[in-house]
Amino acid sequence: MNRAPLVRAGLDDPEASASVSTSVSRSVSAVDDLAQRPLAYLAAPVVVFGTPLYTRRLDRLRALLGPGVDVVDAASCFTSRADWRRRWPCLLGSLTFVYFLTAPDDVIGAGVWEEVRDADLSRLPVYWLRGRGEPVPLAHLHLRVLHPSTPWRHAHVTLRPWPPPEGGAR
Repeated sequence: MNRAPLVRAGLDDPEASASVSTSVSRSVSAVDDLAQRPLAYLAAPVVVFGTPLYTRRLDRLRALLGPGVDVVDAASCFTSRADWRRRWPCLLGSLTFVYFLTAPDDVIGAGVWEEVRDADLSRLPVYWLRGRGEPVPLAHLHLRVLHPSTPWRHAHVTLRPWPPPEGGAR
């Protein structure tokens, strides 16, 4: 389980770490227990926050992981892009898993792209909750950067062909 804090130029702020614990909405006595439990994060494009899709996938993730894993989600953790920029590195260091959603057209924005990339670089398991919420590991996915790319439409997510073509990379 990855519990080592991720330190980035000046972003290992103790205040930011405390605010992440607060956003998990636990009592003070339960925050200590939280450090011992696996913690999953649900990343999603802002355009799906508050939608029935978002609620269904968050409920599905909690059901898949069960009561032994705490789940925090992007819509509940951050109040703005600036808040996300300040607190994401601290939250990343406490995560055990990262799951992400796409917009209905299977596109993610630059923020979700960064969260997926950071989690992968931190060697965390990353999964796409696709279709009806079935998790697909990052290794089975292809994330293609769109041209032109915008903060809201940065990459298209698809399944890699399996098995790979004869002589292709695995």
